[in-house]
Amino acid sequence: MKELLNIAKKRIIPSDPEQKDMSDFVKLLKNATTSKYNPIVCGSVGKSTWLAHRREADIFLLFSPDLTKKQLEIQGLKEGKKIVKKLKGKWKLAYSEHPYLQALFTFRKKQYEVDIVPAFAIKNSSNIKSAVDRTPHHMKFILKNLKNNNDVRLLKQFCIAHECYGADLKVLGFSGYLCELLIVKYKTFSSCIKAVSKWKPGKTIIVGKQSPTKKFSTPLVVIDPVDPSRNVAAVVSEEKFFTFVQACQKFLASPSMKHFFPPEVKPIALTDLKKKINKRKTKLLLFSFKKPKSLEDILWAQTRKLNKLLERKLQKDDFTILKKGTWMDKKQITLVFEVDNWVVSKVKKQIGPDIKSKAASLFLKHYKNKKVSVERGRYVVEVPRKRTQVLPYMKDFFIGTAKKLHSKGVPSRLASPMTKARIEMFPDKSLVLKSHPEDFFKFLQKWFKR
Repeated sequence: MKELLNIAKKRIIPSDPEQKDMSDFVKLLKNATTSKYNPIVCGSVGKSTWLAHRREADIFLLFSPDLTKKQLEIQGLKEGKKIVKKLKGKWKLAYSEHPYLQALFTFRKKQYEVDIVPAFAIKNSSNIKSAVDRTPHHMKFILKNLKNNNDVRLLKQFCIAHECYGADLKVLGFSGYLCELLIVKYKTFSSCIKAVSKWKPGKTIIVGKQSPTKKFSTPLVVIDPVDPSRNVAAVVSEEKFFTFVQACQKFLASPSMKHFFPPEVKPIALTDLKKKINKRKTKLLLFSFKKPKSLEDILWAQTRKLNKLLERKLQKDDFTILKKGTWMDKKQITLVFEVDNWVVSKVKKQIGPDIKSKAASLFLKHYKNKKVSVERGRYVVEVPRKRTQVLPYMKDFFIGTAKKLHSKGVPSRLASPMTKARIEMFPDKSLVLKSHPEDFFKFLQKWFKR
């Protein structure tokens, strides 16, 4: 395994020229900043855990804690825009707890992505005024306690390969800081993987000396060493937790480079997709609509809510969902459900209360015009279904104005585009799939392998 890890390291550790370019760019960035704001380069670049060929940096501008949050926002954005203008870059507004700039610079014919984040200069992490105020303290902790930076790089690349790297609402996985803390805890990549392979849901990890000050109910709990009331792994979903654990188990059983650099996924051809669906004797229910203008995190959060809403609606009427997923690009969003059954009988069996229970009389009164029988000590009655086919049901559900759809539970940002959504079944004369780019068919290929 040692030889394998050394080969992987050579591909992910930035080369000497890369490191020099990054170092020179960071100096340029800091020199463009007014020194009174005490600019600090944070993130993976500041902690020397960045991966080769990833030119991304975070610069924090630290303001007096005597300012209000509104004053911080105004002055921080003003200073950030000055930096971008000075270095002839481009910027767009992004949001965390308060606004910050996502900037793009060209340096030595290469592009660098930089988050310019205003924060309060807080000496004691227990006195933070906003969430981002912790970041410089995270930086200090990692610089003091991390001994094996390249093992962090291995862990990050491992997570990227298994699609569980990133704490954004698209991935719901492991952040860079979380990877760094795991290496601080377990010392090396190998030790970390061995420990993770034995994790069970509810695993709690304490890094440093501080004990947690509150209880958490997430699959993974990693107490922030600079804030014992915070769970660094709070965003990690159940799915990504198990993905990570199983990936570690598989790697230990059969170490290979594919766990760091998996083969490129080829898009599934429409003919092959049709064969797969026919072989499984299922169908795909597709909802495709125009992507609204909004922050990516908001859209991913709202598509998840919409997915859950549709799943509840379908299951309530006895339509079984085997898999569900969401694909998104710059122009459109497509929700995909693989359904086990798309037509159900016109009547269903309604199981009532125990014949000896107090509720029995109410049940009989409610169904006084129906034929009621007894099965295993419970009243049973056949009732007509309101909906018997998936496609007409879903098309009917999305008829109406955005306001009406929102009242039905459709998330606010998606209600308007869903009024014009294309809803189809594959392989039943579906035109939706034919209008999708290659990336969507790569998504489907991976989706079926999960």
